[in-house]
Amino acid sequence: MVERRLLLYARETSGNFGGVESQIDRLADAAAAKGVLEPALLTTDAASLLARRFVAKGRRVFVAPLGRLDAPLAAGRLARLVDPASIAAVESHMLKESFVGRALKRRWPGVAHAFRAHTYVDCSWIPEWRKRAYHLADRLTSGGVDIYLANGRAVADEIVRRSGVDAAKVEIVLNGCDAPGGAQAAAWDSAEPAAPLVAMVANLVERKGHDTLVRALALLSGRGRRVRARLVGSETADPAQTARVRALAAGLGVADLLDFAGFSESVGPALAGVPVVVLPSDAEGLPLSILEAMSVGRIVVASRVGAVPECVTDGRDGFLHEPGDAAALAAVLERIFTTPAAALKPVSDAARETWRARFRVETMIGEFSRLYRERLGLEAY
Repeated sequence: MVERRLLLYARETSGNFGGVESQIDRLADAAAAKGVLEPALLTTDAASLLARRFVAKGRRVFVAPLGRLDAPLAAGRLARLVDPASIAAVESHMLKESFVGRALKRRWPGVAHAFRAHTYVDCSWIPEWRKRAYHLADRLTSGGVDIYLANGRAVADEIVRRSGVDAAKVEIVLNGCDAPGGAQAAAWDSAEPAAPLVAMVANLVERKGHDTLVRALALLSGRGRRVRARLVGSETADPAQTARVRALAAGLGVADLLDFAGFSESVGPALAGVPVVVLPSDAEGLPLSILEAMSVGRIVVASRVGAVPECVTDGRDGFLHEPGDAAALAAVLERIFTTPAAALKPVSDAARETWRARFRVETMIGEFSRLYRERLGLEAY
């Protein structure tokens, strides 16, 4: 039986199984398959979908009531849950979680700490004073991180440039995903335009850009082009935001164009019959919903934020617009839905090839494996 653990840390994830949770789940699967370190989950939320998946697979879940300001208490709390000598490495996901990893590293220097930075603090909605505070804290505690695993160049650059972290500690590991089951590759062989239908795969929370999409649909409707939108994501993660989106759509006269499909653990069926996937977020890391769409030949239209331009080349394998620019989004959608589908087939084909060459889950796990072995001296993946 494996005695040493790879402890993966995610905070509260109830009702959500997004990009971060999906990645942790797959990395745990890879560690278990390797058979050297036993994957376990540290979380504040035993009822989350991620925790329930761990339990269903026979893996340990350690629950600690960690608040936003008590990361220094994490080591003592964890010591009461699990023998520290059994922990070979802690892999923290997201910024606040990483400070728990740093606290553990300070108490037990022999434990390796890998911080997987998905979005870090480049997000447009974070006030500058808070960004400065985060960066200062990171600068002062970077000794508690053995390796920063950034999911894109934008995140890596910010870690080095604004937090002053030694560039030698920072590695880029791009996100990876499987092609979603149940979603047939899109067909782009018709002389007619594609059906005017888009999907947006994102929980209804602030700053994901649902308002930008609604405004774009209203602009198109005003020109006589009725484009429907299937919204795939939790409506309960932020009920106030869901209410705002519904009210905005009603006020602009496009409520009938929105299909609130709800949260789905498998995005494949939700993409059935959908030719275009949009993600007009105000800020992102490197979203898996875009990669999943590309893997099955959907045309992606996304905002130019975070690491999105690192996976989508405008006009080649998808289309980009500035965040919050509903007019630009509407213009791209109008172009797509007035162009013969066959003329967009090269974009669809290029999207699939980009995913196949750079963003398969096996590629991501291979990079994790290499870096754990070369930089931390551990066989984990």
